[in-house]
Amino acid sequence: MLKGFWKLTWVETKVFLREPMGVVGTVGLPVILFIVLGRVLGSGRLDVASAGQAPFNVPILAALVIAVSAVLSLVKIISIYREGGILKRLRATPLSPVTILSAHVAVKLLVTVTQKWRRQRDAAEYKQQPARSLRGETMTWIKTIVYEEAVGALRKLYDRVKGPGNNVDNIMLAHSLRPHTMEGHMALYKYVLHHPGNTVPKWFLEAVGLYTSLLNKCPYCIEHHYQGMMRLLNDDVRSKAIRAALESGDWAAVFTPGEAAALAYVRTLTESPAAVSHADIRSLRDLGWEDGEILEINQVAAYFNYANRTVLGLGINTEGDLLGLSPGDSSDVTNWQHQ
Repeated sequence: MLKGFWKLTWVETKVFLREPMGVVGTVGLPVILFIVLGRVLGSGRLDVASAGQAPFNVPILAALVIAVSAVLSLVKIISIYREGGILKRLRATPLSPVTILSAHVAVKLLVTVTQKWRRQRDAAEYKQQPARSLRGETMTWIKTIVYEEAVGALRKLYDRVKGPGNNVDNIMLAHSLRPHTMEGHMALYKYVLHHPGNTVPKWFLEAVGLYTSLLNKCPYCIEHHYQGMMRLLNDDVRSKAIRAALESGDWAAVFTPGEAAALAYVRTLTESPAAVSHADIRSLRDLGWEDGEILEINQVAAYFNYANRTVLGLGINTEGDLLGLSPGDSSDVTNWQHQ
């Protein structure tokens, strides 16, 4: 009986492989579906709030296609055998109905295992690719873990820093393989730029960050923090004038002498940090800056030099980000939500 089972299983396997549509539909289609939809949606971030639909789970869909195709093909082949009289001929053999059905089930199980193995192999290869947005652009040069795939401590951090529609800025996604670095980054960002203990106007601290990013030629931070400064000033004309002055170096029309001196200090600190001298600090004091305010300006410039190098060194861009959002609730230092 066992010999008949193995022989019938081998025959049914060859019959299955000789039918092109069966092979394509049950082996090829789920794998193609997984790869194509995975590359379109798998590593991008679907903005649920704006898209008006539920998050798409590609692996579950692929698994359902595999299971349904196996069951349907089993039912279909038995029906074909019955209509073609093959079952009647099999009854004339020593093979029992259980053996015949078991051989068909074994073939379907073999196909299912093959599909699963291929899907896992393709998934492993795919996860080694850099993260891509819904449009296909690379968001960073290294692998990242998107919000929908995050678990444990990483998911908790994402929930702390996310914005509308579960949007997590690409600069935070870039930390996902080492969540503790994201935690350190966010703590530094919040305390340096959005702490209630700061006394320098927040718009000027944003201008310092914007200027540092311009000096470092960091488009990501330039666009994010220009938008942030615009929100704080609530004056598009003034914001554009400030950006133009920072880009040209002609500060007199839009900045006070004290603010211009602070920007000169930031330029030296960014481009030639070893050239900063005690005289630069005395000059800032003479123009009305207190030592605590000088420290604030120093820390914002230092932070943006760190952030710029993180962005430029990992190829992070703004694709998929919501520009201008920040953990700007200065009344609560534990609130990292981007609003």
